[in-house]
Amino acid sequence: MNKESQSGHKKVVLVCAYCNKILKDHDVWVNDDANALLNNLENLSHGICPDCLKENFPREYLAIQEERKAKMRNAFKKGFKSFYGYIAR
Repeated sequence: MNKESQSGHKKVVLVCAYCNKILKDHDVWVNDDANALLNNLENLSHGICPDCLKENFPREYLAIQEERKAKMRNAFKKGFKSFYGYIAR
């Protein structure tokens, strides 16, 4: 029995609704063969990759970038220890 069946949770595969890129790791989208993943539709979910977000929703993309910059500035103000904790999340 593998870990997945023991916990009852299945890994969800996130696919960009616009370009079909697949989210591999945190913030890493790749052009894998999404059609191969379509065999297991119950584990498939859709999102939007940063490239498509920037192209199709530029205002929202800029707002997200500004929010990230503000979080980074605040983390630096609190000191390196807090910044490391922010990155580790």
